[in-house]
Amino acid sequence: MKAGVQPLLTSDEAGLWLMFDKFEATAKTSGQRLIDPALHNYVSQLVCKLAGPYCPDVRVYVMRVPEFNASMAPNGMMNVFSGLLLRAHNEAQLSMVIGHEIGHFVRRHSIQRMRDMSDKAAFHTFFSIAMGAVGIPAMSDIAYLGIMGSISAFSRDHEREADKFGVLFMRDHNYDITEGAKIWENLIRELDALGDDRPTRSFFFASHPPPDERAKTLNLFADKLQGPAFPAKDNRDAYRAVIGKHRHWMLEDEIRQRRPKRTLELIKILIADGYNVGELKFFEGEVYRLRNDKDEDDLNNAVSAYHEAKRLGGYPAKLHRSLGIVYRRLDRIDDARDELGQYLRLMPDAPDAPFIRQMLKPVG
Repeated sequence: MKAGVQPLLTSDEAGLWLMFDKFEATAKTSGQRLIDPALHNYVSQLVCKLAGPYCPDVRVYVMRVPEFNASMAPNGMMNVFSGLLLRAHNEAQLSMVIGHEIGHFVRRHSIQRMRDMSDKAAFHTFFSIAMGAVGIPAMSDIAYLGIMGSISAFSRDHEREADKFGVLFMRDHNYDITEGAKIWENLIRELDALGDDRPTRSFFFASHPPPDERAKTLNLFADKLQGPAFPAKDNRDAYRAVIGKHRHWMLEDEIRQRRPKRTLELIKILIADGYNVGELKFFEGEVYRLRNDKDEDDLNNAVSAYHEAKRLGGYPAKLHRSLGIVYRRLDRIDDARDELGQYLRLMPDAPDAPFIRQMLKPVG
């Protein structure tokens, strides 16, 4: 597809664009859309750099969705989920995923898929349902994500072609192309941590091959393209400078998904990356504390994680509140009072400060 070209109004592709134009209108006003200028500018500028001449055709929406995903629509709408930004360790890894999505756009995979579908009647039925759904003001976020995932599914040939585009985009912008497979290898670790609870289907896997296959494909591409003098650049510091400011709420969102095995593995992966480990140990403690407040092993694991966070620094003040609550559950009353008191000294105007003060009042 040539940059700046739009389909003829009488074409089937124009109908597909119209549908995604309606989805884009929903994305613009979605409560999940992140409008932080620094975050949006960073992601948008990266997309623009990778897209090259197609930059004016692409519009980026950073969405607060705690899932590993990005998607590119045929009309130029790109969604980047906060769950992806949390999991990428550097700009090179994020560039691989974004470059992959740009590859789908440049190669017009969406319209190819529509034209190649064997069951045309099924597609047109779905098309009608999707068009109706975007006209519903109260359409849920789950419905939005489900429909977007379903209509963005591509063939394995399309996925391999988009993967190759992603690696080529990385190479052309001097990124370390070996980073491309690493983000998928880490996702495999997350999913393996679930054991028998590992999902077979999800919004993400509705539109992508299994991560095991993706990692293998990317490693093969990297082996073919990697040269002895290739500059290994990942722009890790620039990535951390922007994403690091948002990681706290991203981790809070992840914990709210209530998948503790996977979240603990994710935190372990992030700890190995070495950025602000004190903050990560706090969240490790939170996972143990919230998983089962009556399990003594989990409570003791939480205490250990909180103490490690205190030793390392970089943790939020509410660590003292969480540690105090855990101490109360372990009947370590004096330790609980010390931690809760420290929380109040650091956060005297916190919304829950009156409740904490009430907890600290002597009985009788």
